[in-house]
Amino acid sequence: MKEADREEAIRWLEVFTSIYEEASVFIHCVTDNVNTDSLPGDLETLPEVVQKLTPLLESASKLPKPKQIELSRIKKDLKLTIDACIKASKWAMKLGDKYSRFRFSVTTFWTNLAISFSESLSAKLALLSSYTGKGGEA
Repeated sequence: MKEADREEAIRWLEVFTSIYEEASVFIHCVTDNVNTDSLPGDLETLPEVVQKLTPLLESASKLPKPKQIELSRIKKDLKLTIDACIKASKWAMKLGDKYSRFRFSVTTFWTNLAISFSESLSAKLALLSSYTGKGGEA
């Protein structure tokens, strides 16, 4: 890798990492607190999850496309994870307002998708951190 490309990747990772670290707190609210029905367990935090993750999704989307394919994949996984967490939270709030089988199914779908994307992101970040010393866990 050329020195200029390496420096660009490092700068990109610094911006990515700041977005990721802020988002990870709210991602964990959805992916780690799942009850036995595959629903986000703490309904009281969900409005804050949506409020905080929405601008972070915009920030992640505005990140320039990195030249390195690995970084592109990580950016895509972060966007997918945040989007799925937002949708899972919104549907869980709707389910809390009025229960229906449809809302239950959609909520569990988005929650499970958020978990899957989060696990994929974690694996890619772990691999990246083994190469660069940067990264973390989703």
